[in-house]
Amino acid sequence: METFPRLIPSTNLDVDESATADVTRPAALKGFIANNKNAGTLYLKVYNKVTAATVGADTPLLTIGIPPTVTGGLTQVVFEEGVFFSAGISLGATTAAAVADTGAPSANDMNTTIFFE
Repeated sequence: METFPRLIPSTNLDVDESATADVTRPAALKGFIANNKNAGTLYLKVYNKVTAATVGADTPLLTIGIPPTVTGGLTQVVFEEGVFFSAGISLGATTAAAVADTGAPSANDMNTTIFFE
């Protein structure tokens, strides 16, 4: 029988241009679920930081466009091998993909649950 490592969830109900430190230790990001209530695409930015990233100044390790979920769908991504973050995982979201973008989503437009080990 195959065993699977225990994944730890972390939910953030308001991911925006004021990044948060979601995981404060080295971790492997195994996947996430995101919900974008905005009418346009929002960009989830994932940083390798033990503290909250400075959106627009720090460079994200991942930038992922999350389409609007006006039809009730969710964006689900699985990283089978995991993406390793040597410091920690900090999340932010903006209205454009550029590293320097600080465009603010409206309050509670982006919700995420990440799964890490």
